[in-house]
Amino acid sequence: MSRTVLQPGPDHPITLKPGATVRVELGGTVITEAADAILLSEARYPVVAYIDPDAFDATRLIASDRRSWCPYKGEADYFSWALVNGEVVEDVIWRYADPHPAVAGIKGRLAFYTNRATVTAL
Repeated sequence: MSRTVLQPGPDHPITLKPGATVRVELGGTVITEAADAILLSEARYPVVAYIDPDAFDATRLIASDRRSWCPYKGEADYFSWALVNGEVVEDVIWRYADPHPAVAGIKGRLAFYTNRATVTAL
């Protein structure tokens, strides 16, 4: 299956800003405060924080079967999060395990849907 791969440029800029500190809250609980997040700015989309998975309690991550494709970043896989009360927030997290070279800095890092989790720059 052939997929289109596009490069960031003036018509679709992507920039990475490392070293950001962010807090992530999910289900009313702070699940991490990470000091080494990478902020990705892409075209006119909201900024997304990509966080090292070591900043999270890995026992709460649940791998999903969901996948998506971005021609600028590559294939994303998804995770759900198990809250302490037993509820599961489905497919709230994604990552690019093997992103395109232009965004290699986000490799393996986790990002959250901000309409389902609160991600705050500190």
